[in-house]
Amino acid sequence: MLTVFILCEHPLFARGLDHLLRQERDVEIVGVATEEENALTQIRKIKPDVILVEADHGRPDPGTLLSTLVQERGEGRVLSVSFNRNEAVLYTGRRWKATRARDLIEGIKRTQVVS
Repeated sequence: MLTVFILCEHPLFARGLDHLLRQERDVEIVGVATEEENALTQIRKIKPDVILVEADHGRPDPGTLLSTLVQERGEGRVLSVSFNRNEAVLYTGRRWKATRARDLIEGIKRTQVVS
């Protein structure tokens, strides 16, 4: 079972991602947050396999949040999703375009663990 935490500033998108991923038998949503501070506390406690972060998460530099998450993780996956460009970006630099919901789901499942 792949555990996933969703951090998305827009509640509608967060609920949509939550609903989409809950349809997958091998994915368990372990948290959803719309505020960074609350999310970081939960992520540190839960330690999900995958953290799905909105790239445009209301910050002038979303890379800082992603850097913090990756550095703290040790292992795990941090995925950045941009809703404006219809693409998903694995923070470690591998980039793919998710033009369909299925693309995003497969990307989450196939990405390698960051170590």
